[in-house]
Amino acid sequence: MVRGSLRWLEAEMRASGANPLSVRNIIYRDVGTPADKAALRAVLAGLAREIGRPLPDTPLPETPPPVPDELDLLGRSKKRAYRQFLAGVRAGRAPRLIVCGRAGAGKTVLLSHVARALAAQGVPVRQLFLSGEAAGTLQAPAPSGSSFAALAQAQLDGARQVLPATGALLLRVTGDLTLHGGPPRLPGGTPVNPATWAAQTLLERAPAGVAVLLAVEGDAPPDAPCEVIELRPLPPPRPAST
Repeated sequence: MVRGSLRWLEAEMRASGANPLSVRNIIYRDVGTPADKAALRAVLAGLAREIGRPLPDTPLPETPPPVPDELDLLGRSKKRAYRQFLAGVRAGRAPRLIVCGRAGAGKTVLLSHVARALAAQGVPVRQLFLSGEAAGTLQAPAPSGSSFAALAQAQLDGARQVLPATGALLLRVTGDLTLHGGPPRLPGGTPVNPATWAAQTLLERAPAGVAVLLAVEGDAPPDAPCEVIELRPLPPPRPAST
């Protein structure tokens, strides 16, 4: 086992009584309990001292806010998305995350709780719900012509108008989205499904400092530009035994 490798770190965490399975989540996603993060830092600090390069004295991250009871009851995937997105914002990053799932999976509930938590932290939040004919919601200008390319340009111009300059953008997109009476289109005129259009036209084009949480109905767009978490509805309760 190579000293300093992920497997070595996991073994050291296990030996210290911490959760070894947390190592990769902390390193790659900054997701983990304060106790596990402190244990991993202690392991890394010892390794750094051995090579004569002690770690800087940086404060440990704040304990994340508790997950709202409503989300806690709705399942693991919602809790993971909630914690992961807020942890990125609190750390000063601009996380990008896509959540997907069928109708009733809890996307609207998740976004509403994320919005409240961000507002409580003083983060400017813009919420956008795109469903059905949404050219008016985007305030998209009328197309300059009837070509597919002109329709796509009008859709893009509308999307640019709703992108915030700072803070966070929370998007909810349904599968029946239309714009100017037709399907969403990428620059050049190619028709795409609503999830792909929202990912490429809104999420990817948001300013670098803006955090974006995109909730789409059904499957995530292929080749998604960021991490995707599938929201699964809880199974129905089992009937009481008699």
